[in-house]
Amino acid sequence: MNRGRVGKGTKRRAMETQKEDGTKLSSWIPLDVTIEILLRLPAKSVVRFRCVSKLWSSMTSTPNFIKSFAIHSSARPSILSCSVKKEEGKRVFFSFPHQQDPKNPYTSILDKFDMMLPKKDACPIFSDLGYVFDVHDSIRGLISFENSKSIIIWNPTLRHVTLPKPRVSKPWTSLLGYDPIADEHKVLCISLCEDARKHGEDPMIFTLGAKEKWRIAKTSPIHPSMKTWRCINGVLYYYGVDCSVVSFDVKSEKFLTIKKPEGCECDMIDDLPNPKHSLISYKGRLAWIYDGFSRFSRLWILEDAEKQEWSTSEFEVPLGRSPKNVNYGYLLLCGDTGDDELIYAPTSTEGEFCAFFYDLKRNITRKVTYEGIKDRWYKYVWFPNHIESLKSLY
Repeated sequence: MNRGRVGKGTKRRAMETQKEDGTKLSSWIPLDVTIEILLRLPAKSVVRFRCVSKLWSSMTSTPNFIKSFAIHSSARPSILSCSVKKEEGKRVFFSFPHQQDPKNPYTSILDKFDMMLPKKDACPIFSDLGYVFDVHDSIRGLISFENSKSIIIWNPTLRHVTLPKPRVSKPWTSLLGYDPIADEHKVLCISLCEDARKHGEDPMIFTLGAKEKWRIAKTSPIHPSMKTWRCINGVLYYYGVDCSVVSFDVKSEKFLTIKKPEGCECDMIDDLPNPKHSLISYKGRLAWIYDGFSRFSRLWILEDAEKQEWSTSEFEVPLGRSPKNVNYGYLLLCGDTGDDELIYAPTSTEGEFCAFFYDLKRNITRKVTYEGIKDRWYKYVWFPNHIESLKSLY
């Protein structure tokens, strides 16, 4: 008997079970159906299911599956909130959906991620989140951290990686961007040093992937004035030292200087009430917002970067915001959901954990409370439009 081969009939029977009445019931699920099921699961579940078999591990690790998973995840974006426990040096992330549960529209359950940064990389620099590292935006499922010594890229589903040190004068800032055409993440590192600006020091670029290394950018930019940037549809935007906005196309790696909107009264970026959060994504375009303590805010939307064209609108700030609100601290505008809703989130909280969604068109504000936080957390930083990713950093 040949034990090394299994006939088609035997294999078919192996995939069948007996029902109580003696009839046969096939337990075989087509592979394409299995893939469709896996694509709709949370990222953590997909990673766990890689242990089921070599086949499942292989098919969920292919570039096509990872890209398809990101597309499915983009249909259910979440807000990523980051806080810190100073005594532990721990970053704590909470992820919760943009859209509320129809069955319970005012309360939602959130997910939690803990991240301990390497002690050898720790540097006692104070940031918005306490000591050690600055945390930046969530770009297509990846999050960047930096201090004066290291640049770290983290996928909450998988792991983090420390990039090689760039040959850039300190202090620096690192900007994480994503090219949707080539499906690539790139890090742009630029010096904030005044001498580097005077001598025209070139920034460096790192494409995430195995065996990659830093290389000098093709063109020289206007250097940034602060660690503030946004990546929108394959373009990085940041504040230039001359109070302009500078764009960096992640695919072509070309820079463009965009003049500030007409009617913007601030002569210096530092004059903005919240300069770190005044660049936002609105309907897939860059928006510059003057979000002060008055009843009204002004929003400039970049209509055409090449023609330097901005549109503008003014709206009444919702919720009667006040820095004296002891329950939520200052309600900070952190971005939009892509559905004409601006997201206002507390910088600290004494009780319930919530976010406010303001519909610009209908002038309606909805409040959603999120369950799952037992401790009191402080110093929140919020990143809307976070998606889950299975992308490996190696």
